[in-house]
Parts: sequence; C-alpha cells; structure tokens
Amino acid sequence: MTAEGLTNASHVRLKSYSAETGYVYEYFFRVSEGGVYRFEVSWDRQNFHAVFVEINRQLLEATAGRGLSEVEEFAIAKMSLFQMLDERAEPCQLGVPFAPDGATFLRILTRLDLL
Repeated sequence: MTAEGLTNASHVRLKSYSAETGYVYEYFFRVSEGGVYRFEVSWDRQNFHAVFVEINRQLLEATAGRGLSEVEEFAIAKMSLFQMLDERAEPCQLGVPFAPDGATFLRILTRLDLL
C-alpha cells in the first residue's frame, strides 16, 4: 500500500512513533482476528507494510491474573508493536510477527497499571 492510497481512506488514523533505533515510523491499526493484530507500518513515508503482533490470550490472562477487555488487549498489542519497533534494528526485520512472552506482558501490564 502506498501513501497515496491512504488519502481516500478517511477511517485511517495515521500515527507516528519514534523508535529507539532512530527510525520514525508511521503506522495505523488495520484489523485483529483471534489475537493477531495487524498494523500497517511505513518507514519511508511512502510504502506501508503489514506488521503482525500475536497475542497469546491464555498467557496474557495468566500473567494479568484476570481476563482483559478488548480495549485493554488492544493497548497490550499496541505497546507490543512499539517494543517490536524499538528492538528490531532494521525495518526489513519487521516481517517476522512479534509474539510477546510472559515477561513482556508483565512489563506492559505494569506500565499500563493493569495489574
């Protein structure tokens, strides 16, 4: 998808994120299904690429000690996306889906005050 293709999509909320790697990404949420969150991410402000965050709901709920709402789970997915952007040194590494582990969930849940 190109940036030009976004101009007609009024429902897209394009946001930016400055990663620890020095890259400034533009991204938007596309869809979620079964704990897999798809974001469209650009690092050149011209082309967008699908980036996936896979949330293991059983592990997340076990770490949280309770079930989470859809809004809370989305917040976890978005923070996981940010971690992915911070940790992967080059944009070409974003093609591999990110599946947060229990320690990652614990850090994010603590940061969001969801424990």
